Amino acid sequence: MDTERLIRTLAGQVQPVRPLRRPWRRTLAWTAIGAVYLMGLVMLVPLRNDLDARIQDPWFLLEQAAALLTGLTAAVAAFATIVPGHRRRVVAWPIAAARRSRRI
Repeated sequence: MDTERLIRTLAGQVQPVRPLRRPWRRTLAWTAIGAVYLMGLVMLVPLRNDLDARIQDPWFLLEQAAALLTGLTAAVAAFATIVPGHRRRVVAWPIAAARRSRRI
């Protein structure tokens, strides 16, 4: 089969595709599914005995917020890298969040 005929055959069978949702929307969906999973896990595994004391500690809360921010920005960056033509500077977001987390 020659190349021109192959191209014509493949081009004649093209179906329209639905574009991917924006990276931040896919991150929200991914986070919602993960939150449901974590809620189920928390129901099965007993909580730490010192959780009440830890939640009162502002440093603990800040560290958890920084870890969450790093994870969310990493998810947005991961989803953005697979979209052709999307801005690539979002890849630096998790690096900035992680650097900020390290200072804490």
